Amino acid sequence: MLDDWEPFQISEKMSADAASLGTSPLRALDVAGSTLYVANALAGDVRMFDTTTGEQKGKFDVHRPTAVAVDSLGQIWVGHDHDVVAAFRADGYSGVTYANFGEVTSLTFGPGATLYATDSATGQVLVLDTAANPAKFIPLLGAKAKPGDATTDRFFDLRGVAADNNGNLVTLDGGTKDHPARIAKWSPERKLLWQRAASTAREAGRN
Repeated sequence: MLDDWEPFQISEKMSADAASLGTSPLRALDVAGSTLYVANALAGDVRMFDTTTGEQKGKFDVHRPTAVAVDSLGQIWVGHDHDVVAAFRADGYSGVTYANFGEVTSLTFGPGATLYATDSATGQVLVLDTAANPAKFIPLLGAKAKPGDATTDRFFDLRGVAADNNGNLVTLDGGTKDHPARIAKWSPERKLLWQRAASTAREAGRN
């Protein structure tokens, strides 16, 4: 998996975004059946590997992919180019596309094939509303935190979301130098159930 990577040199002239791709090129992964899907933001592709042998099974080009999730139909949903979410086939054909995000950082499916996305620019968890015509992503939880903000549903650096079988959500906030990273669990009604901060690894609240 790593053998075909070229050495990456960071220069002072590079933007912070370009440099970050070199230091952390793999941004997301998902498993469907016997296939592992990996978003390689530096190489600009999504790669597929056999989960048993680790052998690469294929890849398709996507500019700066940062999130990936595979649905029950085998469509590969990819967050890329900062502000776009699109569904791909394994051969790279792109179908339905949604734009106007700020910074897509993760995608995940929950019960009932519900698709969730996180946008670190707005600090929001969004959900794909398939009942709308046309379907669109709508805000579900959160907002961008400001320095000193202690409100639980405000996020400084929203990096990911996961959903359990009951529709509860778990969010990951990367924090800042002044605010610790934290994970928090939310009920389907977006009520905070608990949260833990990385600095103390202690339970900070529970309802």
